[in-house]
Amino acid sequence: MGFRFYNIALRKWPLGVSMATGFTLSFTADVTAQKLFEPPKENGHDWIRSLRMGGYAFLVWAPVGFMWFNKAEKLFPGNSLKMVLKKLTLDQLIVCPTFLIFFLSSNELLQGNSIKEALDRIKQDYFDTQLNNWSIWTPAQELILSCPLPPPATKSHWWSISWIKWNKLANFYLIPLLYRVIWTRVVSFFWSIYLSWKAHRELEFKNEPSRFQSNDVGEMVASQKTIKQTNYNNNNFQPVHLD
Repeated sequence: MGFRFYNIALRKWPLGVSMATGFTLSFTADVTAQKLFEPPKENGHDWIRSLRMGGYAFLVWAPVGFMWFNKAEKLFPGNSLKMVLKKLTLDQLIVCPTFLIFFLSSNELLQGNSIKEALDRIKQDYFDTQLNNWSIWTPAQELILSCPLPPPATKSHWWSISWIKWNKLANFYLIPLLYRVIWTRVVSFFWSIYLSWKAHRELEFKNEPSRFQSNDVGEMVASQKTIKQTNYNNNNFQPVHLD
């Protein structure tokens, strides 16, 4: 009954239901990350962080994903292997890397951190996160079937499609357009647990000394004063003649 109602609502309001689903899953994923994979915090659970993660899904990931899947279907219609690979290439080499840079940087800024810290976050976490992204999302978008195919009856029979085509059944290939955003949100529940943990670790660069820290500047100023005073004393040195 619940799934039937959800299915009707999804068909009637596809974008709105996708956004609500994305918020619920990402919010829950962050709560899971904080409870199960991070040490207890002195101030308790960070609900602002959970709302922020849910907000990303509601305001950014679900709407843009919705528009992207519809646009991709218009650009590369059909579910042939060639069309699927084109969609996957754009998704994994352009869309996902751009989203990841946006998320890592804006998440730092929304926490009140500086632009330097946002750049440090990208420097620290972008490349290994992107590699993990490819290892998870490429199979998720390209759902592999493990069951063997029966032998083809004739060349025109639908079973005679090549083995690699059957092994490339994917989000773009197997799942109807209406459910693609929902499928990505379900997979992203587990991805968001990892991403939330990753994006909120302590920055390794944060505690490294900087050549422009205030203490260093103070030392530089004091050093310059000492040098000037020494030069002044040397220039004003008058020899004393003893009679």
